[in-house]
Amino acid sequence: MYRQSLNALNQEAKTYMESIATHCPFTKPSHEAGLLNFSAYKVGKHAIEKVYLLAAIHTEILRIDRRKLPSNQGFLLCENLIIEFENLNQIKDFKTVFDWVHWILKCTYTTRKLVFGKFWKGEVAESRRGIPLPPPPVNLLSCRTLLDPNDLRFFDKTPEFYDAFKKATDSEDTTSLIDVIGVETCAAVEKLTDQLMQEGYFHKVLDEVVKIEYKLGKKHVTNQLLGNTALLGM
Repeated sequence: MYRQSLNALNQEAKTYMESIATHCPFTKPSHEAGLLNFSAYKVGKHAIEKVYLLAAIHTEILRIDRRKLPSNQGFLLCENLIIEFENLNQIKDFKTVFDWVHWILKCTYTTRKLVFGKFWKGEVAESRRGIPLPPPPVNLLSCRTLLDPNDLRFFDKTPEFYDAFKKATDSEDTTSLIDVIGVETCAAVEKLTDQLMQEGYFHKVLDEVVKIEYKLGKKHVTNQLLGNTALLGM
């Protein structure tokens, strides 16, 4: 499944997304505009690296498409990745992978006016109003445009990113971090992912994230991942 609508999901996932729409004011208008996209992938070993790369590729696709849309529509574009882990089956492992991927994406793309959501299978959570949310039936990673002032709550736990957000831009001349021209199928995404893994792209990103963390005063976060063969190999 590559960039399909909500209607392409199985009934369990579709029901979940419909229930989430009652808590998230963004989901329904995005779906009604035909800009709520879902893609599905299976991930084996090196899950953190591979999920990051899949998310980064779809993020770059979103950036290109966002620039093509009118300003009153571009912010509604949302990429959602459904991840099936072949080697992981515990909630704590899903959380570990998504926590790391989310952090690295946040460091990489906040300056490009993007926000990411992480919802792992079986997660127990509450809405910002304290209402229990239904546990996700799938592992879901989302990417969309950061909106001011609606999304200021995303900086509650990481206020150091607020200045980066206020200076954020994503104009036509903003360079893509990954060349995704011609990538229009899941097979093409997976081929590009394999190519980036062979080139060591993820480890170059981690080196840059470490530099960003130092500037933000968040020292030693990603250093916990670098060189940790257990985490990187999971």
